Amino acid sequence: DNSGDAWNSSSVAVVFRQHAGDDVHSIFEERSQASGFSVRDIAVLAATLESFIHQESLARLKSAYRLTQVPEDGSGSEEQVLLVVETYMLIYVIGSNYTQIFQ
Repeated sequence: DNSGDAWNSSSVAVVFRQHAGDDVHSIFEERSQASGFSVRDIAVLAATLESFIHQESLARLKSAYRLTQVPEDGSGSEEQVLLVVETYMLIYVIGSNYTQIFQ
């Protein structure tokens, strides 16, 4: 269990490698080992991580809709939408391997 562990630059670099590829990872690594980051660099880093999180959340939500077979157009009943939310939370708890589990 890693809850409460502090993130370090290498763990952030791993996130970049997973989501943005080796080129971005290399740039990030070079910058972190050289002179460090400016305030602008940190702002870009934060915005990029936010974008990754948003994309991952959307993918989970789309999976929840697909698994529950509720239409994404907003025409689902309250009961169906609650099922989607429950499914989304289940996917969230399962973690990053949900795509392999539900295919």
